[in-house]
Amino acid sequence: MTTSYSENIRVRYVSQGCSKATFFNTVICIISVILPYLLCYRSQGFWIKLERFREQPEILWKHEILLILDAKDQNGKSESLIWTTFPGLKSMLLGNELTPFVTSREADSNFDNVRDFLEFTITIPISTNISVYGIELILLFEYKLHSYAMMEMESMVFVSKKFGTVGNAYEFVGDMGLVQKEPLWNRYIDHRYNFPVVPRDSSRLEDYMLTNIMHAYAHRNVSTVLKNNYDLWLTSPHISSEFSIKGRINYIQETYECWAGLWETLKWAWVQYFAVFIITYMILKKFQGTVHKAKIFDTYLVVPWEKRLGTQPTF
Repeated sequence: MTTSYSENIRVRYVSQGCSKATFFNTVICIISVILPYLLCYRSQGFWIKLERFREQPEILWKHEILLILDAKDQNGKSESLIWTTFPGLKSMLLGNELTPFVTSREADSNFDNVRDFLEFTITIPISTNISVYGIELILLFEYKLHSYAMMEMESMVFVSKKFGTVGNAYEFVGDMGLVQKEPLWNRYIDHRYNFPVVPRDSSRLEDYMLTNIMHAYAHRNVSTVLKNNYDLWLTSPHISSEFSIKGRINYIQETYECWAGLWETLKWAWVQYFAVFIITYMILKKFQGTVHKAKIFDTYLVVPWEKRLGTQPTF
């Protein structure tokens, strides 16, 4: 014999409005709604608070530099040779600053309309009586994020090296990295740090001291540093009349955190809740059916054939 057609028979358990069975069903409904929320909340939080994104920032070198050479004269007296593009500091040097020759280029190596690196060379003519033992270099940049967290700021790269031997050249290569102390804002343009790292037109000498610049920059919640850097201090047996600095700074992709937006938070909460709700609902529904089949509460059983005959439950 073959089965031509089959269907399920739905059996109903009917009870009065104020009864133990009704109270039990109400409790099951409340638990099926609240329990998934509690389970999600206790498992590392229900609401997503932070999001992590990866993006290559838009970086532009502003062609603004502060360069200090740590040197000694032929008598062993220490002195600092300074060159800068800051108008305020230039006016304080009274013509005693260095006069270097600077070349630079920023290139887009993968043709995605985003600059990928900066290469520059600074050649400084110096007296043959001067010996260079170290450098401090500050480069200022315009830094932008725009895909997820929209942020604009002025940032800097600081290079400081001191050596025990006399050098005639310094070369380095490194990556410009983002440093976060707090998440970025989501979908709002963040201008909190879009102000000069160094006040270019200031007439106060304290504003150009490296210690003050470093302390102020370190207090920022978002900044940039030179990381993954490799450098060489080049020496020569011959007396040189110039000192050169060659650098390459790569603009790499950054992974950063920002506060989750409203819709992202609700979307992730709904996915968590619905996934747990399905499992919880099936378990409680099975338990509810087992209780009623065991006749723990007083209910009236309604079967389909009684409904067809017009028989109504009586209490």
